[in-house]
Amino acid sequence: MKLKIFLAVLLSVLIFAVTGQALAISWCHTFNTNLGYAQSNSNDIATKLEVMSLHVALLDQGISYDPDGAVTYSTGTSEGVKQFQSKYFISPQSGWTGPLTRTKLNQLYGCTSSGNPSVSVPACTESNWTYVLSPSTCPSFEMQTKTWTRIGNCTGGTTHPASETIFCNYKPSVPVCLSFTYSNWSLCASSGVKTRTVVSSYPAGCAGGNPVLSQSCVSNTTDANTNTDTNTNINTNTCVPDWVCSDWSDCANSQQTKICVDFNGCAVLTNKPSETQSCAMPPTVDIKAWVATRADLSDGPILISSNKGVYLQWTSSNVDSCVASGGWIGTKNTTNSAGFYTGQLTSSQTYTISCAGAGGTVTDSVTVNPTISPITDIKAENVNGPITISNNGTATLSWETANVSSCSLIPVTYCVGCNPDYEVEGTPESVLDHGTKSVTLSYSQYVPKKSYIISCKDSSGNIVSDTVLVNVSQLNAPSVALRANGRLSSAAIFEGNSVSLTWTSSGADTCTASEKWSGSKSVSGSETVTMPDFSGLTYEYSLTCSGPTGKAESSVKVSRIP
Repeated sequence: MKLKIFLAVLLSVLIFAVTGQALAISWCHTFNTNLGYAQSNSNDIATKLEVMSLHVALLDQGISYDPDGAVTYSTGTSEGVKQFQSKYFISPQSGWTGPLTRTKLNQLYGCTSSGNPSVSVPACTESNWTYVLSPSTCPSFEMQTKTWTRIGNCTGGTTHPASETIFCNYKPSVPVCLSFTYSNWSLCASSGVKTRTVVSSYPAGCAGGNPVLSQSCVSNTTDANTNTDTNTNINTNTCVPDWVCSDWSDCANSQQTKICVDFNGCAVLTNKPSETQSCAMPPTVDIKAWVATRADLSDGPILISSNKGVYLQWTSSNVDSCVASGGWIGTKNTTNSAGFYTGQLTSSQTYTISCAGAGGTVTDSVTVNPTISPITDIKAENVNGPITISNNGTATLSWETANVSSCSLIPVTYCVGCNPDYEVEGTPESVLDHGTKSVTLSYSQYVPKKSYIISCKDSSGNIVSDTVLVNVSQLNAPSVALRANGRLSSAAIFEGNSVSLTWTSSGADTCTASEKWSGSKSVSGSETVTMPDFSGLTYEYSLTCSGPTGKAESSVKVSRIP
């Protein structure tokens, strides 16, 4: 409201202060003086007219700023000039009305010898409007806000509200576009707009993302002094890239990478940051110990009989030297695959190795615990359990013992839901006192878990044992979602008679169509069906998908709207 009142007062002043006549509909003014704070409230009539005309031009451009006064050039006016300079890509955007800014003002409002404007401002067309969708892709509730912005130089003609709510078609399986490859900008049109198209987008098959397809620009189509049409249509706008980069990746093969995207979409590489750099690979070292065979390599802690020893084995990468500490000392090779024997042990020892390289220093260790008592210990995936694995998944069993003479591995099956519930011990398997074994289990509602017992005898015939339990994840009930033209439950078609059916399912092995289509279908896919060309007709399509734990059904109704 403040701007409208100010504009009305300013126009009134211009009407009578200069000509004493009503201001013509096609107002014009030729700017001849550089303007800044020094020209504010000048006593010179011509300078006052320059400042007042500047206010009229800025307000006619739709630029919003706090007016300083009809003949005042202060912070508000300077801010308005900066917006004008930004709109027409005039650099630097100083807020001072210098030669470049005056040239553009005269292109828009300068007078010819006849007293008419030197440039005819065209009526706004659709190309003078650009919009941003929020959210950028259609949400599940199928409504978006479209915010409009006018660009270029035009008046009247096509208009749009500042914002409006639109309906959209939800496509849950379509990813949002993250970046675009554009065509070159078109030449700058007389409406002050240049355009381009999207050549490709990332990721493939994406939608939305709000690509920048039009921008304001400066079109040199008229000589402001002679009103002679040069028709060169030279695009003087310079698109300045705005590079935004991801963080550097982890160092791999002595190189780091990042991705840089130009948010202005200028399609040029000016000042693009480097996307690769050299780096020092991080060092690694891994020490393990084994007792009977290398098959039972362990990160520890390891349990052994007193007066026995273990073999140490280690690997490293990106290091130049290694040093031992703890239960051993001295310089070590960077790798040892043959095995370093510790000798007989009667007390717990921790063997530490530290290795250094250009990327830093890294340390690893393994602990060995001798004992005089008969002991057994079995784990699944290196934990005491119970553990849970997926259907048809694999678990690694590992066991260690001390002061025993013989050992057996015994599987135990649980029958849950049987009448009565019971456990069945399988055939014992003779195993070494240290070892590993991989087991694969499938889910059954009657056999959802299995345990494994390591049972050993000492020299006196005493039995010591340990158990670990492995559960198998219960399979989820199947689910299916059938859509018509991207919509669940119901959809409508207004013209044509083709309907795109798409579906996805989980936990299912087979799917079968019914109602207005039929036959065996894949567990996910798409198909185009045809409806009769009758107004008011409604067809229902159903899909039933079955899996090991049951079945699920989804239906959608499609109506033809007259």
